[in-house]
Amino acid sequence: MTPDDRYRSWVEKIERIWQETTSVFWNRKLFRAVSRMYETNPVLREQGGHVWTWIVGTYGRDAVMAVRRELDNQAGVINLVHLLYEMEKHAHVLTRGRYRAFFSSLAWFPPKQIDEQFQRLGGPTGPGADSDSIAPEAIKKDREQLQAATRKVFDYAQRLVAHRTPVGEVPLTIAEVDEALKALFDCLRKYYVLLTGTSLATATPVPQFDWLEPFRLAWITRSFGIQRTNQRKNPVSANSELGQNIYNGNQFGTKRSNPRGAPRILWLLSGAKRWSDTRR
Repeated sequence: MTPDDRYRSWVEKIERIWQETTSVFWNRKLFRAVSRMYETNPVLREQGGHVWTWIVGTYGRDAVMAVRRELDNQAGVINLVHLLYEMEKHAHVLTRGRYRAFFSSLAWFPPKQIDEQFQRLGGPTGPGADSDSIAPEAIKKDREQLQAATRKVFDYAQRLVAHRTPVGEVPLTIAEVDEALKALFDCLRKYYVLLTGTSLATATPVPQFDWLEPFRLAWITRSFGIQRTNQRKNPVSANSELGQNIYNGNQFGTKRSNPRGAPRILWLLSGAKRWSDTRR
């Protein structure tokens, strides 16, 4: 494979990784919105504990498997870790000349800043020759940092989601999943700009439509057809012991308790003190 062919294959791979990563962060946006609904609606908290269990479990499994997908060492798969290994092995392909080419139509852009950016991405100090390349040691360091930052979520996915391991042996919280996703995006953002010349401002897509409109609608209509149950009290509510465990994150294996009483809202799981802290 020629250096140009290898470079093009890396661009194709990172574009695919980026597209799938945005889906994960979009799901997180929806999940946080629903958690806000539970936070601000006491009736929903009281009657909808079983729905919350389903929602948080679905999102949690999706999020940890997304992390696992980018860290899986299985041969023949396309993911971020495999891409980093490839670039580390063939770092000579990532030259200063290729990076400078992104700015060829921007005659006003200071060459000094281009060289400084290339240096921050792992290249040698500029100004230098077009043949200068990213140091493989820099890529290795980024890969190892990514693997360290996501190891707990990756192990959880391996042992509890992809396979069956007793829950108590692998505790995990939403906050830890968030930190793993952040580490994943930070690494992806760095190599995306190196390979494409385009900066990624945020991981979460910005919707061009009223994405909350479905939540303002009544979901059950007369034609729904399923009869109402005779059971009036939901056994899984924010006030029940099971409900307290659900909102405390115990469905992810954590035994953490809230000294202030029964936590009923997701932003406690994310480590934030206010709902606004979760919107990143």
